[in-house]
Amino acid sequence: MLVHAQTKDTNQFVFTSIDEAVLEPLSVYRLAISDLSDIARLTEVSKFPNLEYLSLAGMNQVAIPPQLFGLKRLKILDLSGNKFTSLPQELLNLESLEELYLNRDLDLDMDQAFSVLSKLNNLKVLSLKNDSLLRIPESISGLKKLEILDLGGNRFSELPESMVK
Repeated sequence: MLVHAQTKDTNQFVFTSIDEAVLEPLSVYRLAISDLSDIARLTEVSKFPNLEYLSLAGMNQVAIPPQLFGLKRLKILDLSGNKFTSLPQELLNLESLEELYLNRDLDLDMDQAFSVLSKLNNLKVLSLKNDSLLRIPESISGLKKLEILDLGGNRFSELPESMVK
């Protein structure tokens, strides 16, 4: 079987393994990795020049695989449910990135993360649900194109001054 799911709003398929995706590399626009054995094969994502959506949700990774930083067309990245402690500066190489999901990433140093996130110039959607945030750093105001900020399930009690203007 080659394809598991078809998205509702487009005719693009969501591939769920590298094995499936390498069979039709030019047809891979969406890839949702759900098997740890595929993480070791992430070097092969460079074979998918049209990749726009990538999910590594729930993979318990401690670092963002460096192979991702060369995905120039990537618009949506879901890194929820991992064990990152920081976000690398190389994340800024994803110049087309519009949506980033970091839900349930409880080990992430949010001050450090926001120092990187605030420089993602094209980011429109940022989801930080259930990250046990006690506060929101002022640097959030650096996200000039941000349209949706999802902070549900956190524990902060006030918004930064830059957000209430």
